[in-house]
Amino acid sequence: MPLDQFLNLTATVLGALGTVYVLKSILRLTPHLTERLTATFFGHNIHDVESLSAQKADSIVGASLVGFALALAILNSAIGPSPTQVGSSRATAILLTLLAAVVPLLILLAAGRQIESRHREATAVLIASMHLDEDVFKRDPVPAWEIPSLRYFAFDLLRMSPIDNESPEDLLRRLSERVGRTVPDNIRFEEQPAPQR
Repeated sequence: MPLDQFLNLTATVLGALGTVYVLKSILRLTPHLTERLTATFFGHNIHDVESLSAQKADSIVGASLVGFALALAILNSAIGPSPTQVGSSRATAILLTLLAAVVPLLILLAAGRQIESRHREATAVLIASMHLDEDVFKRDPVPAWEIPSLRYFAFDLLRMSPIDNESPEDLLRRLSERVGRTVPDNIRFEEQPAPQR
């Protein structure tokens, strides 16, 4: 193997190993870690949940593209010069190159959207279930000021559809079912004062 081919192959292998470690660090961003990173003194920041979920998806897409490129470079360096021609002309070869680049990109972008959605959803379910377990189910009666929180968790965080004139108890049951929790049988809400005229 010529020296230049050997050096190219070595550099490409090292680049591929670096990509693996970048991807490994991004994969460590679990819903539990996202929940911890988005926690504030007053609750959780929904915009940070969305941002970190998108960041994880974009990083996986980018690292995958770099990984594919390095795999092709390793293969090319290992094989060496080839007499095989791609396309009947330079324009055809360029079009085939663009096609070979765009198709994997589109596939990875679609996969990235799924990764972002699943990560955001898992984090949202974790945050909402923690709130129910720690702040709602342990109170009897549930304070009336928890009702706006339940609406926030249901409609903003979990993107559930609102139902007109839904009672707090029904909203709590629907939210609990959505996150896989069971509402205690004896749970009740604090009496809300009648609106003053």
